[in-house]
Amino acid sequence: MRYQFDFVRSRKIWYTISAVLIMAGIIAMLINYMNPQIKAPLKLGIDFTGGTEIRVKMPTQFTVDDVASKLSSLSLSRESLKRSQNELIISTQQKSGEEFSRKIVDILSKDYAVKPQDVNVDMVGPSIGKELQVNALIALCIGLFGILLFVTIRYDFKYAISAIAGLLHDVLILLGFFAITRIDVNSFLVPCILTVVGYSINDTIVIFDRLRENTRLDKKSDFSQLVNLSINQTLTRSVFTVLTTELTIMALLLFGGATIHTFALALFVGITTGCYSSIFIASQLLVSMRLKEDGKRKGKPARLMADNNNAAAAATCSVKEPAELASAGISATGTKRRSKKKRR
Repeated sequence: MRYQFDFVRSRKIWYTISAVLIMAGIIAMLINYMNPQIKAPLKLGIDFTGGTEIRVKMPTQFTVDDVASKLSSLSLSRESLKRSQNELIISTQQKSGEEFSRKIVDILSKDYAVKPQDVNVDMVGPSIGKELQVNALIALCIGLFGILLFVTIRYDFKYAISAIAGLLHDVLILLGFFAITRIDVNSFLVPCILTVVGYSINDTIVIFDRLRENTRLDKKSDFSQLVNLSINQTLTRSVFTVLTTELTIMALLLFGGATIHTFALALFVGITTGCYSSIFIASQLLVSMRLKEDGKRKGKPARLMADNNNAAAAATCSVKEPAELASAGISATGTKRRSKKKRR
């Protein structure tokens, strides 16, 4: 089915929507950084800050709210408790894991018959958390550089700039989502960002590839018309791909359990923004850069024609000057001799 939506004409609207979303995320990051309880742009989990994760196999049925009320004496927030089937997951930044787990067993053994062998403690040091932050940043930079190099070689540097801008748009919106919601960010965010980047660039490459084919076949149409045509030709593929992917992610959100819930949520947000950026940001930036380049090209011939017109006018004046002098009864040679005498 061939669609005829005009995406290019409304590109300033898409730019505005993205700018508002990104600015909201940046403001939320600044607020989190100034918050004395967070002190970071995102609410980092124990994988980055260091801490203890305690997994308790509950022999009887339980709810997280009931367990949170029982463990209120240990200063545990409701957000630090999660449930995965018959398992209770407790994440805390306290480093004394064994002593802390002993207190948990003492409290839960009364109502839920929890035994010491039902508790598994995993500790993460702060040095490992900092190393994860550095490795995550390095992985993202290497991925973006590789994409930039690939798109530049296969297409053009302008295509690469548009693609990278779309990817940065996706990453900023995803980080802004976690900054606004203040969901704990752990090591899952690194593969999630790389997955979103790979999905988004794949969708963008499909549009760019169709655009390159259309520009080769049609030399007369305007570039913005070719971009619109390429987006409309690949629109069905883009929408169906993102819908089928998000249906799978919805299944993970509903039935995957607490351990994978945040990862699935991040994928859902990232893939949605990746599809949006491929159609409404990367392709439109390519049009904006092309229009700017065409404007510069049109400006140079105009200035050259103006200079040529001035030169031609000066030449006609120099040609007409002796005729005008002759009609006035004055010879050009006479005027030259008079000028020489005056100089003497």
